[in-house]
Amino acid sequence: MGDPMYIFFTEAVAGDESKYRPGARHALIVYVTGTTSDEAQEKALREVDGAGWIYPRVITCGPVVNEALADRHPIMQQALDGAREAGASMIVYTEEIPHNA
Repeated sequence: MGDPMYIFFTEAVAGDESKYRPGARHALIVYVTGTTSDEAQEKALREVDGAGWIYPRVITCGPVVNEALADRHPIMQQALDGAREAGASMIVYTEEIPHNA
């Protein structure tokens, strides 16, 4: 079956190489596979960094307990499937987090 799947709710700042306005803070959801939660977190932070984000902060994380959930939102399911195939996948919330939040 492969390594367990983990989900990370994070926020990070768009760097110059991201597809978003540099300096803007966004919420991110990162799905990754890993043998342990520590390994998965390292992998999630590498995924965020590799996509051009800086100053990532993990807000909460945990194992995905039901990958076959029938009523999962299609975007979430697509990201989960992508992580199952590639080892990691990320969703970026396009609305910026205000600086005073």
